[in-house]
Amino acid sequence: MERNLRELERLGYRQIYLATGPEIDPLAHFCHPRPASLTITVDLVGGENPFTRLEHLLRETRGGVLVLEGHALNDRRLLTRLTETADGRAVFPTFGSNPGALARLTPAARNILQKSDAADLKTLLSAAVAAGALKEYDLAAFNPYIENLRREAPPYVLRIENDAELQEAELVLKQTVHKGVLEFVAKYIHPPLEFGAVKRIAETEITPNRITVFWLILAGITAPLFMNGYLLIGVILAAITGVLD
Repeated sequence: MERNLRELERLGYRQIYLATGPEIDPLAHFCHPRPASLTITVDLVGGENPFTRLEHLLRETRGGVLVLEGHALNDRRLLTRLTETADGRAVFPTFGSNPGALARLTPAARNILQKSDAADLKTLLSAAVAAGALKEYDLAAFNPYIENLRREAPPYVLRIENDAELQEAELVLKQTVHKGVLEFVAKYIHPPLEFGAVKRIAETEITPNRITVFWLILAGITAPLFMNGYLLIGVILAAITGVLD
């Protein structure tokens, strides 16, 4: 949920409505302060229709509402596509052991919400598409190539409901942040060290900018060591700077 909120903030969203069960308070378990620009309204959902709030939102808006599953790793590329879409669209990726769904809904989808007894978002969106109230995004036209990483990655919405699915989501996340074209050391030796370190410091106050500053200082120390013949310590520090980079 924390990652999803930060992704939505990056895309320019400011108003978030969170539907959750009365026994769960996901906002209480965040690692870092919530983005100040977001206004988050929490709706406790019991046995009634969990999409009542969504129906009200669609009645109040002239535009659209982006809906996604909070317990899923949502592909940033799909969130961006739907944000840029003017009409209603649902996306049903098939990748992964427990794929979810997401959509941009317009007021035209209100009728299907009123009649639906679906308990989860994917079932709701599937019914809306089947009834002709919502169009489906054609993933056949989706380009899986990530240019800045020089690699392909299938579109995904990975629901995380057990430890195995969490491990799967972590593996996919690594594939979508790591470059696909690298030399031997950066491809096979650095990743376990890099991802292992990131996992341990992610919940601390250490930021990427602080790591960059430390890397610059360390690199500035390493170069003179080589120049003055201190090869062993130079090689050790160079290896560390490679991982930090």
